[in-house]
Amino acid sequence: MPSKKKSKSSKKKVKGLEIVNLKSAPALDVGINGLTLKVLSGEGSPTQTENLVVGYLFLEPGAIIESHHHDYEEFQYVLSGTGTLEDAKGKKTELRPEMGFYCPKGPEGAHTITNTSDYQLNILFIHSTAEGGKMPTLSWSKG
Repeated sequence: MPSKKKSKSSKKKVKGLEIVNLKSAPALDVGINGLTLKVLSGEGSPTQTENLVVGYLFLEPGAIIESHHHDYEEFQYVLSGTGTLEDAKGKKTELRPEMGFYCPKGPEGAHTITNTSDYQLNILFIHSTAEGGKMPTLSWSKG
């Protein structure tokens, strides 16, 4: 009679404090020219979380993240560089270092980010999620 082996879960359990280094964090290809997205915690990173995704956006000069929204709320914080943020109603705000912005889930939280400078725009993002640190779905707004 064959023995039954218990299968090990491939998901890493959250055990306690973990240190993350941006240089060693994996980059995700989301198909946007001029954008590098690194995941610091959550799905696709070495640091698994229960309800949180944290990452870093590197947006090159002139690059645009077109209008989109997510299925969970998001907070973003500009670390360096400048650009423009456009909300779901078309209101534009200049982005500068030490400025943060909150995006509610769904279409009302839609936003466009454009790097209008000659330097890289660097933004820390934080998503809530109810799916064990899974990256939230990105939905493009209709043009």
